[in-house]
Amino acid sequence: MTPPTPEEVSEYAKTIGFALDGQYFCDHYEARGWKYNGGVKMVSWKAAVRTWKHHGLSKQQNPVAVGVKKTKLYPITGRSCGKCKMPAVYKDGSGGYDSYYCEIHMPAKIKEKYC
Repeated sequence: MTPPTPEEVSEYAKTIGFALDGQYFCDHYEARGWKYNGGVKMVSWKAAVRTWKHHGLSKQQNPVAVGVKKTKLYPITGRSCGKCKMPAVYKDGSGGYDSYYCEIHMPAKIKEKYC
């Protein structure tokens, strides 16, 4: 397989109705020797583009920022904020806590990450 140019990738993606950053795609596979994650050599870059479309992997934004999801906060039944006695909240699947806070009194670093 001859590796495509970023422009070829972007143009092909447009023909199948997919907005793709061709440079990101080429950089991604060039860094891997044009092999898939399992080490299998790529046979068709067009098939890889179609797979990216199927999985929604356009990476139009910064790849680190893509998929960042803030977790919703839920009230903790029977627990109150240690500062104001409002209902305490917890983040999804978070487990136990040493301290209980309402959304207002939650520490800034937790609030930034989850609110």
